Amino acid sequence: MKTKAFLVISFAWLVISCQKNASTQQETQQQSTTLSIESFSSFPEEITGCSCYFSNNIDEFAQQNYIYASDFEKVAFLKINGSFEKFEQIYNKKVDENKNVLQAKNQNYSIVVEMTDQPSESEETQAKSGTIQLTSKDGSTTTIPFYGECGC
Repeated sequence: MKTKAFLVISFAWLVISCQKNASTQQETQQQSTTLSIESFSSFPEEITGCSCYFSNNIDEFAQQNYIYASDFEKVAFLKINGSFEKFEQIYNKKVDENKNVLQAKNQNYSIVVEMTDQPSESEETQAKSGTIQLTSKDGSTTTIPFYGECGC
């Protein structure tokens, strides 16, 4: 009788322990998948002269709320989960006459920016639309559309 009670208690303890561990793993996975690209209204000091600057949509662009800024050559910035992140450009390729793909990274994240030229009335800037794919070093990914400009 004591043996049966001991086995039942041991089994119940094992089941409860496993459920707590599974619950903790789910919470950790949920925490690691939260990536938020936030807007900002003033450019980092390193962005001067020719640049690209993108917003979530044309309305936010008109209000000068940006989600991405780069200097064309080597650095880009995103505000991720409340913190400005500086990226080093590692790849930039013109896919066709109207489309470019660039990649940049830092110690915590990598980004892939796919941009397509849009009709533009300005001679100094080129309207762009596309997507920004953000990946954290733990593998979490988010992809968002953008509208913006590149120019001097």
